[in-house]
Amino acid sequence: ERVKMAEDEVAAHQIHLSVVECHELPKASQDNGRVVLQATFNGKESNHSGPLTEEECNFAAQFDVDVENDLDAIGNTPLTLQLLEVYREKKKKSDTVVPLASASIDLLQLLTSPENLEVNLTLKQLGDREVNTSISATISADELLRTAIKDSVVNILEFRVNGLFALPEVACSGNFSYHLDIPALDGEDGNVKLNFDNGTLKSNAKGASIEPCPYGDVISDDIRQQAEASGVPKVVFANATRRFVLSQSQATKLQDAVAQHRSIQGSLSRTAGSGGRSSAKSRIGDDDASVGKALFTLPLAPLLYPGETTLAANVLLQSLPMPEISETMSEEQVKVSKAKSKKAASPIATPLPEGSAYTVSGTYLQVLATTVTPFVPKRQPHELATAISDLIPPRDLAPSHAVTAKMADDDFDRTIASVADSLLLAYRGTTSEHPHDTPTETRQRLLYSLNASGRYHAFKEQLKTKVLAVIRERFSDAAKSLTSKQEQQNLISRLYVHLSQKMHATLQQHLSGTASQPEQPIEKSTGLLQQTAKEAETLGQADTAISLHERAVTKDQHSCESWIAFGDFCLRQGDYAKAQEHFQEAVACDQQSSAALMRCALAFFMDNSPEEACQFATLATELDPSNFGMWLLRAILHKQYDQGLDAEMAETKAFESQADKSELYLQIVEELLDTNVLGLANRGLAEHMVHCHPSPRAISLQARLLLQSSKPKATEAVELVDNALKTTYNDPNLWAALGDGHRVLNDAEAAIAAYQHAVDLPTPATALPRVMLQLGQLYLDRADYDLAQGVYRRACAERPSVYTWKGLGIACYCAGELDLAEEALAEANIYDNSTAEVWAYLCLIAIRTQREIEAQQCFKFMARLGLGNQALQQEIEMEMDEAN
Repeated sequence: ERVKMAEDEVAAHQIHLSVVECHELPKASQDNGRVVLQATFNGKESNHSGPLTEEECNFAAQFDVDVENDLDAIGNTPLTLQLLEVYREKKKKSDTVVPLASASIDLLQLLTSPENLEVNLTLKQLGDREVNTSISATISADELLRTAIKDSVVNILEFRVNGLFALPEVACSGNFSYHLDIPALDGEDGNVKLNFDNGTLKSNAKGASIEPCPYGDVISDDIRQQAEASGVPKVVFANATRRFVLSQSQATKLQDAVAQHRSIQGSLSRTAGSGGRSSAKSRIGDDDASVGKALFTLPLAPLLYPGETTLAANVLLQSLPMPEISETMSEEQVKVSKAKSKKAASPIATPLPEGSAYTVSGTYLQVLATTVTPFVPKRQPHELATAISDLIPPRDLAPSHAVTAKMADDDFDRTIASVADSLLLAYRGTTSEHPHDTPTETRQRLLYSLNASGRYHAFKEQLKTKVLAVIRERFSDAAKSLTSKQEQQNLISRLYVHLSQKMHATLQQHLSGTASQPEQPIEKSTGLLQQTAKEAETLGQADTAISLHERAVTKDQHSCESWIAFGDFCLRQGDYAKAQEHFQEAVACDQQSSAALMRCALAFFMDNSPEEACQFATLATELDPSNFGMWLLRAILHKQYDQGLDAEMAETKAFESQADKSELYLQIVEELLDTNVLGLANRGLAEHMVHCHPSPRAISLQARLLLQSSKPKATEAVELVDNALKTTYNDPNLWAALGDGHRVLNDAEAAIAAYQHAVDLPTPATALPRVMLQLGQLYLDRADYDLAQGVYRRACAERPSVYTWKGLGIACYCAGELDLAEEALAEANIYDNSTAEVWAYLCLIAIRTQREIEAQQCFKFMARLGLGNQALQQEIEMEMDEAN
């Protein structure tokens, strides 16, 4: 048994090589020679194969693997096959071995897949003798080694240095060797260290690039293409790839270190000679200090981005910091320091930092890091859908019984009205033909005519289908649980009462001529309702805006956009609980709406719920990863919470497309100001100032932020815009912002001047519709009716609405142009006939044109709708008194 255990131990943890085919084998050059194969792995050599022929090409080899120490070797050390000629010379005791050709086999697949590695190789000729041999081979790990790999290996991290590009002229000649050193990525005592030696200058190297390079320093495409072109001097490294086979503990340690530091500083050194490291003493005098050493910062954070398996980066070389000359340094030390830093070609004896030539030339290192699996898995689409539905269940698209019951009632009402019209028509026909009949005779003739023509039966069938619909939708629960005659009778009684009340109410309304009263709003699209709500909000009519938003979501309860618009309004009003409710309704309507998810994040942010805010922002970007604005908004949110790694990842994703950074920042800031999320808007503007040059649009948004923050900051906003206008005089957004500032400060004249300038400029301001509404109102307040008409006419032409037509109507009325006023107010009623102020002015016009009945009707409509303008109501009452 001990012998068997020893045999098992010897046989365990092995790599097996089997060569199964050979083609175009060379013949032995010596009479007693034979052509054989030999395999080498990790410093261990196999025995020679037997003599090879194309008919008999069988070779097998095994290599023992120490699981504790050799897994890294499997990832980094190729298995080498050599084709040899072996013969014995006369009078020699040992064989002579002549290498003919060789090939290397990368064993990475053994660590990443349980499948055997099958390869077809063409051997590379080693000597002068021509060899074109190809072989087919299989490499496998035994069962115990596979189990050990499965238990021990959780990931493989590979680094490859693609080269050093855009070299300074001083580094493009001479015989020097370059060395890269990167300290442990997994902490001070870690093992994930990178050293790349023997980098050499190549002037005829082929062009090489990693596409894309989204991380690290930004290198312009023109510079990069020029530096990486074929024939341009560059430094390449002979052994440019290093892999790290990571266990669970090693991977966790690496992740923790990367999350803590997010980047690491490496160094480049240049020494005389073609290979190996030279001592510091040997380098003195042989090298120019400006290219002797340099530093670079390698970003590591992308390794922890969800789903990321590739980190491709261009990193710029930076000069070493200048040594500080302290009072304690001797004169000799100062001289040596200056001598090392002196630029050889400069006639000025000013010391330059070591490596400064690399900085001036924009020299960069190109690095590619890959992992077999992402350190942080990315949620799959089905997992994402589950996460969203768990937070906010999707809405049932079938309407509720409350909705369908109302629909059934409305359908019943319309049918009753239609039947009543038909009966009235038949009754009038009967009375006209027989005018002298008594009421009883008329009734008998009518019933006979209805039965004889079949119309009576048709009316019954029409009403029958509508009654059945009412039972099904309004009395569904009672209808399902009928178990006795008493319950049936109770249901019939309830139904009779309900239908009788509905019939009498419908007939009374229909026959009295009040069925189309103006308090029944004109049917409008949800888009027009939202536009009108926004204009009402602009004019300070929050209650009207709420009513319009409610009409929009009632009109289409499954409209995600309507719920978002309502939620945005609540955010601006500071009602964060309602905003959350409406945004979650939007998500329930459309589980694929990233906009609704991000709005949920904003509402939670305003409600001081950071965990929920980040959760919804993450879902939004995962659902719509190509939306770069969404990524930037998430980055700003994470920065606000000091979540550095998440913020860096989101910001990197935001600018992967090489989009205009300034424009993207300002777009997001404007969206945040539109929803009154001032904390994030302020953070976004601060980031814009750090990364981008100031612009008129940025200044106008900054002024808007100050105005929305508090009234005391309005003066500061006006000063800010005034200074900007000194250099950018004709920017419409700046003039609009200036008008906003003066309006907040109650300086109507200055506000009018600024708004009018913004309106007159050929390029429209972003908020031109709002500006025209506010300018028109200021003109009305100032009793400048002609100018008010001009502004409102343009507004009606560019974006007509109840408010633009109402403003024009009021301006015309106040100017005494009653016909034009009535036409404009009639247009306003077409857009929305539930505005009390419109009916009020129509009432005044009717009084002044002595149309008493119309005036009374308009007054009745105005009273039902509720006029909030007391001064206008008093004016109407006075006009009525004078008319009477």
